[in-house]
Amino acid sequence: MVARLVAPLLSFLAYTAFSRAQAPVHVTPCDLVNSPQQYAGKVVQVRARISLAFEDFSLAQPGCEDKYPGVWLMYGGDEPTPTSSTVNDLSRKPGSVLKVNGRPIPLVHDAALDLFRDRLTAIRIGPIGDHPCNDCYLYEVTATLTGVFFAATDDAQQHSGYGHLGCCHLLAIQQVSDVDATRTSIPVGGTFQCTSENRQLSASEAERLRAFDNVCAGLTWVQCRNQGPQQIAAAAEYWNDLIKAEDGTWSSGGIEGNTSKEEWESLDKLKAYTVSIQSDDPMKAESKATGGVITREVCKASVPPLPMSAIVSCRNLWSEFSAPRAEIERMSQQAAHGEQPWRMGPVSVASREALNDAAKQWGIAPSKDLQTADCEKPMVVDGDQFVWCHWTARDGMQTLNVQVTRFGDLRKGKNWDSVPWFLTRGNGVVCSVVP
Repeated sequence: MVARLVAPLLSFLAYTAFSRAQAPVHVTPCDLVNSPQQYAGKVVQVRARISLAFEDFSLAQPGCEDKYPGVWLMYGGDEPTPTSSTVNDLSRKPGSVLKVNGRPIPLVHDAALDLFRDRLTAIRIGPIGDHPCNDCYLYEVTATLTGVFFAATDDAQQHSGYGHLGCCHLLAIQQVSDVDATRTSIPVGGTFQCTSENRQLSASEAERLRAFDNVCAGLTWVQCRNQGPQQIAAAAEYWNDLIKAEDGTWSSGGIEGNTSKEEWESLDKLKAYTVSIQSDDPMKAESKATGGVITREVCKASVPPLPMSAIVSCRNLWSEFSAPRAEIERMSQQAAHGEQPWRMGPVSVASREALNDAAKQWGIAPSKDLQTADCEKPMVVDGDQFVWCHWTARDGMQTLNVQVTRFGDLRKGKNWDSVPWFLTRGNGVVCSVVP
């Protein structure tokens, strides 16, 4: 009972202290990136769409996308950063308070924060077909953030700011409010099969498509991003497909040898095009195309996904599983006498038992749809041998990883096969549909 009262009390105290602090300055993302020193050290309030991806937790900057550096986000209090990056802030001690340059940053824990965190981190974590679904977030989240702004130094171009690789200015979040989450087109659940087909291009066809390569000349990155898919759109006409810039993401694959490449993927990840064009010298504008190939891939559901109306919440897992030394030695003796034989077996068997143990401690049930473990090569660090093994559910609702270790001081001159496996670390993401 006491534990359940502590968290609301701490949130109330944090909110009281927060409300007595300086009134926030209302700003836009462009205000912060255009005049960072004007707001350095101040409490600001900004409403913006949030950009979350691998090594990215930042404010979107519509209207000033080309302005660098941007604004990295970090929660105050004891809430960890929700993405991997060089900040290495994936876990924090419960009850702790973040400090930036010695300044404490409390965080108001309330329903708005819970909603923001749950929608922001909801993601399809399983593959679509045989391809990983990278950064497949299920909601586009806009919210009002209040916090302390820290400006990067003037030489931020040299990565001397905050966030991943010192990329950015920093907004240390004290409170979240007015959360608006819009469903993306990424499918939830279901399994997919993908098929691809190629079309070989004659020299004249390739030359017609190559003419679009100069469409970005003299344009900004944002303008180019909106114009770049013209080559893809022209290629898609061979299949009577209509491709628009806003319907997907386009990227230039650059030039390798005598081949230039452009790629496009639909927002729902179910259709992709790649255009590869060969020319006698792709680095020269006057060069001529000699041929090429267009690849079209389409993915269709073999097991239907959940309705778009389904609300999904995801939970991030990370744990160190450490046992007292006496317990390790006791279990080692038991394994030597035939108890828990999986500990002396191949890593594929040991890791599965370790996964079940980790799941029990996390209070989750591993999906019946988990694919066969993919185990990395063993590594030896500080005399201990360890292996990471990975599982992902094909319906995109779970990904689980465990590290199993053989302790070197149990080896006693014997080969590693005589040393038992122990669960030492685990992490993953588990998603579920909100009732």
